[in-house]
Amino acid sequence: MNTSTLKELLQDWLADRCQVQVVIDSFRAYYRDSGLPEQFGRALEGILQRLESSLLFTEESCSFSKQDLANALGFWLEKAQAKLA
Repeated sequence: MNTSTLKELLQDWLADRCQVQVVIDSFRAYYRDSGLPEQFGRALEGILQRLESSLLFTEESCSFSKQDLANALGFWLEKAQAKLA
């Protein structure tokens, strides 16, 4: 999986065209296969844990804004790209 695919996946999730579990699994697979340092994995897991916690709510909660979580994943992805460049 590449970064452009992950960016598209985030957009699809924001538009309700894919399930959140697909996003979670895809980001974990990307990290696992990327060779990024462990600190990136810890940061990613923090975001993904919030994303998984958001599944417990049927509507957006002030703690789990879908847009904020997508922005956090997008920022993580930008930093990962820069590190790998």
